[in-house]
Amino acid sequence: MMLSDEPYRWAEAVANRRDYIEDQLRTGSPVVGLGFEDGVLLVTLGRGQQKLFEVYDRIALAAIGHSTDIEKLRQGALDMAHTIGFSYSEDDVTLRQIVYFGLGPAMKAGFDDIIRSPFLTRILLAELDGQEGAQVFYTVDYDGSFFRSEGFAAVGGDFGNRSAYGQAANGLRLCNAVAGGGIESGLIREGREETRS
Repeated sequence: MMLSDEPYRWAEAVANRRDYIEDQLRTGSPVVGLGFEDGVLLVTLGRGQQKLFEVYDRIALAAIGHSTDIEKLRQGALDMAHTIGFSYSEDDVTLRQIVYFGLGPAMKAGFDDIIRSPFLTRILLAELDGQEGAQVFYTVDYDGSFFRSEGFAAVGGDFGNRSAYGQAANGLRLCNAVAGGGIESGLIREGREETRS
């Protein structure tokens, strides 16, 4: 027998879940991905847990959140990429497949199942010379929603502050232009750009 207030309870549980996850991710330092002519630059602040990973030859993953959840999702993406590469061809492994058929559905299922613990993470993925374009980025949120962008993407604890990520990317672009494109890695700390070539 279904109680008349069950849909309300489920909606309330999802809202509580969203608030809990946002509180957990709020202090996460951002990861910014920026496409260049010769590649992709992923930059993060802080030196605590590892946030940048290689998934496959042309695919990178960066994330904020709980390290165990990041590792579970990273391993899932890695397994999927290698299975596709082994079963078909290395050229058949695309970021779109990993996001649409792997990470997105897994994160949505974790978020919608109010009995299980959700994934406390936000993910940024980058692909070089993929079938979709030169530098393709996807961001996947804790509820399984994902967004595609080209040239620039960012994830962070405070999603309401997207303008800060845009300013960081503009600073990196300016820094790269001044350095003549010789930046291999960059660090943004307290509003200053430091570059290493």
